[in-house]
Amino acid sequence: MGDYNVDPNYDGPVRHVIYCRSDWATCFGVHETVAEVQDCYRKARVARNDPDYFPCGWLVEIRTEDGIAAIACGALARVTPRGFECEAGHEHVHAEVRHREGWEYAEDLDEAHQLFRAGVEPRTMAGQVWPA
Repeated sequence: MGDYNVDPNYDGPVRHVIYCRSDWATCFGVHETVAEVQDCYRKARVARNDPDYFPCGWLVEIRTEDGIAAIACGALARVTPRGFECEAGHEHVHAEVRHREGWEYAEDLDEAHQLFRAGVEPRTMAGQVWPA
């Protein structure tokens, strides 16, 4: 089984680790779960400018000392066949896919009504169909 580099007199809980060979700059080389290793490799792909992974640019509101500010989400995002999605749950569908599927985003009820009258299915920014 190996000694896991543990002091023979150690009396604490057993802690197993997974050694990571990712080239991500801030990786410490050791993770406790497979999910952490996968996350590290995804971040390394972003750092290498892999076109399938990038920081999410979705604007989110945060509270600051001066009030509310909008900043980029920054979570790891990946390209999908329809657009992109990020680990924080944001997703975007490209315009050509929305057109082909016959729907479009509507920011408010007025815009939803205009889209509906034009024969396009209106959806909220979260992707749900606007109520009639």
